[in-house]
Amino acid sequence: MKLPFRVLVLEDDEHALSGIVELLRDAGHNVTGAATYDAAKRLLAVSPFDLLVSDVRLRSFNGLHLVMQTRTDHPEIGVIIITGYDDPLIDMEAHRYHAQLVRKPIRPAEFLRTVNLPHYCPLLAERLAAIDADGLYLDIGRAWQQYRAAHAAAPSAQ
Repeated sequence: MKLPFRVLVLEDDEHALSGIVELLRDAGHNVTGAATYDAAKRLLAVSPFDLLVSDVRLRSFNGLHLVMQTRTDHPEIGVIIITGYDDPLIDMEAHRYHAQLVRKPIRPAEFLRTVNLPHYCPLLAERLAAIDADGLYLDIGRAWQQYRAAHAAAPSAQ
Protein backbone atom coordinates (compact mmCIF):
# COMPACT_ATOMS: atom_id res chain seq x y z
CA MET A 1 0.00 0.00 0.00
CA LYS A 2 1.68 3.21 -1.13
CA LEU A 3 -0.06 6.51 -1.24
CA PRO A 4 1.51 9.50 -2.93
CA PHE A 5 1.56 12.46 -0.59
CA ARG A 6 1.04 16.02 -1.74
CA VAL A 7 4.19 17.72 -0.54
CA LEU A 8 5.17 21.39 -0.49
CA VAL A 9 8.90 22.01 -0.13
CA LEU A 10 10.16 25.47 0.92
CA GLU A 11 13.90 25.86 0.38
CA ASP A 12 15.65 29.01 -0.84
CA ASP A 13 18.76 27.22 -2.11
CA GLU A 14 17.85 26.21 -5.67
CA HIS A 15 20.16 23.17 -5.72
CA ALA A 16 18.84 21.85 -2.41
CA LEU A 17 15.26 22.54 -3.52
CA SER A 18 15.64 20.66 -6.80
CA GLY A 19 17.37 17.77 -5.01
CA ILE A 20 14.62 17.39 -2.40
CA VAL A 21 11.87 17.73 -5.01
CA GLU A 22 13.53 15.10 -7.22
CA LEU A 23 14.05 12.72 -4.29
CA LEU A 24 10.40 12.95 -3.24
CA ARG A 25 9.10 12.65 -6.81
CA ASP A 26 11.27 9.59 -7.40
CA ALA A 27 9.66 8.12 -4.27
CA GLY A 28 6.25 8.59 -5.90
CA HIS A 29 5.00 11.73 -4.18
CA ASN A 30 3.31 14.74 -5.79
CA VAL A 31 5.72 17.55 -5.00
CA THR A 32 5.60 21.32 -5.43
CA GLY A 33 8.72 23.36 -4.75
CA ALA A 34 8.77 26.96 -3.53
CA ALA A 35 11.91 29.07 -3.33
CA THR A 36 10.40 31.89 -1.27
CA TYR A 37 8.27 32.25 1.83
CA ASP A 38 5.66 34.25 -0.10
CA ALA A 39 5.38 31.62 -2.84
CA ALA A 40 4.92 28.85 -0.27
CA LYS A 41 2.32 30.87 1.62
CA ARG A 42 0.35 31.48 -1.61
CA LEU A 43 0.49 27.78 -2.51
CA LEU A 44 -0.75 26.73 0.93
CA ALA A 45 -3.70 29.11 0.55
CA VAL A 46 -4.90 27.63 -2.75
CA SER A 47 -3.76 23.98 -2.81
CA PRO A 48 -4.25 21.06 -0.44
CA PHE A 49 -1.05 19.48 0.88
CA ASP A 50 -0.40 16.52 3.16
CA LEU A 51 3.10 17.59 4.13
CA LEU A 52 5.15 20.79 4.40
CA VAL A 53 8.94 20.49 4.28
CA SER A 54 10.46 23.83 5.27
CA ASP A 55 13.98 25.09 5.69
CA VAL A 56 14.45 27.30 8.73
CA ARG A 57 16.76 30.02 7.54
CA LEU A 58 15.60 31.65 4.35
CA ARG A 59 16.97 34.78 2.72
CA SER A 60 14.30 37.18 3.91
CA PHE A 61 12.15 35.12 6.29
CA ASN A 62 12.36 32.47 8.94
CA GLY A 63 10.76 29.21 7.76
CA LEU A 64 9.46 28.65 11.30
CA HIS A 65 7.01 31.51 10.69
CA LEU A 66 5.45 29.46 7.89
CA VAL A 67 5.39 26.36 10.13
CA MET A 68 3.61 28.37 12.84
CA GLN A 69 1.09 29.75 10.32
CA THR A 70 0.54 26.31 8.81
CA ARG A 71 -0.18 24.80 12.23
CA THR A 72 -2.79 27.53 12.79
CA ASP A 73 -4.44 27.45 9.35
CA HIS A 74 -3.94 23.78 8.38
CA PRO A 75 -3.40 21.68 11.53
CA GLU A 76 -3.89 18.47 9.54
CA ILE A 77 -0.72 19.01 7.48
CA GLY A 78 2.39 17.12 8.54
CA VAL A 79 5.52 19.23 8.95
CA ILE A 80 9.20 18.48 8.52
CA ILE A 81 11.69 21.21 9.41
CA ILE A 82 15.09 21.02 7.73
CA THR A 83 18.15 22.91 8.87
CA GLY A 84 21.89 22.93 8.54
CA TYR A 85 22.31 24.63 11.90
CA ASP A 86 22.85 22.88 15.22
CA ASP A 87 20.69 25.12 17.38
CA PRO A 88 18.83 23.66 20.39
CA LEU A 89 16.10 26.29 19.93
CA ILE A 90 15.19 24.73 16.59
CA ASP A 91 14.74 21.38 18.34
CA MET A 92 12.38 23.04 20.81
CA GLU A 93 10.43 24.75 18.03
CA ALA A 94 10.07 21.48 16.11
CA HIS A 95 8.70 19.81 19.23
CA ARG A 96 6.42 22.76 19.93
CA TYR A 97 4.84 22.54 16.47
CA HIS A 98 4.71 18.73 16.40
CA ALA A 99 7.16 18.64 13.51
CA GLN A 100 9.95 16.29 12.60
CA LEU A 101 13.41 17.82 12.44
CA VAL A 102 15.91 16.75 9.78
CA ARG A 103 19.44 18.07 9.79
CA LYS A 104 21.38 18.89 6.64
CA PRO A 105 23.05 17.39 4.78
CA ILE A 106 19.99 15.29 4.08
CA ARG A 107 20.55 11.54 3.90
CA PRO A 108 18.04 10.32 1.27
CA ALA A 109 17.01 6.99 2.85
CA GLU A 110 16.65 8.52 6.31
CA PHE A 111 14.74 11.50 4.93
CA LEU A 112 12.31 9.25 3.04
CA ARG A 113 11.69 7.20 6.19
CA THR A 114 10.86 10.43 8.02
CA VAL A 115 8.53 11.54 5.22
CA ASN A 116 6.66 8.24 5.47
CA LEU A 117 6.07 8.37 9.25
CA PRO A 118 2.33 8.76 9.85
CA HIS A 119 2.53 9.51 13.57
CA TYR A 120 3.22 13.21 13.04
CA CYS A 121 0.69 13.67 10.24
CA PRO A 122 -2.94 13.05 11.24
CA LEU A 123 -4.19 13.23 7.66
CA LEU A 124 -1.62 10.68 6.54
CA ALA A 125 -2.65 8.37 9.38
CA GLU A 126 -6.27 8.72 8.30
CA ARG A 127 -5.41 8.01 4.66
CA LEU A 128 -3.48 4.89 5.68
CA ALA A 129 -6.32 3.73 7.90
CA ALA A 130 -9.19 4.44 5.53
CA ILE A 131 -9.74 1.50 3.23
CA ASP A 132 -8.10 -1.82 2.48
CA ALA A 133 -8.23 -3.65 -0.88
CA ASP A 134 -11.64 -5.15 -0.01
CA GLY A 135 -13.11 -1.76 0.86
CA LEU A 136 -13.23 -2.55 4.59
CA TYR A 137 -12.34 -0.02 7.25
CA LEU A 138 -8.92 -0.65 8.76
CA ASP A 139 -7.77 0.33 12.19
CA ILE A 140 -4.59 2.39 12.21
CA GLY A 141 -2.47 -0.39 13.70
CA ARG A 142 -3.33 -2.81 10.91
CA ALA A 143 -2.92 -0.09 8.28
CA TRP A 144 0.52 0.80 9.64
CA GLN A 145 1.57 -2.88 9.56
CA GLN A 146 0.45 -3.19 5.94
CA TYR A 147 2.19 0.04 5.04
CA ARG A 148 5.47 -1.06 6.64
CA ALA A 149 5.26 -4.49 4.99
CA ALA A 150 4.72 -2.92 1.57
CA HIS A 151 7.69 -0.58 2.05
CA ALA A 152 9.97 -3.25 3.49
CA ALA A 153 9.82 -5.06 0.14
CA ALA A 154 10.71 -1.90 -1.79
CA PRO A 155 14.41 -1.11 -2.33
CA SER A 156 15.56 1.84 -0.25
CA ALA A 157 17.14 4.89 -1.81
CA GLN A 158 20.56 5.82 -0.51
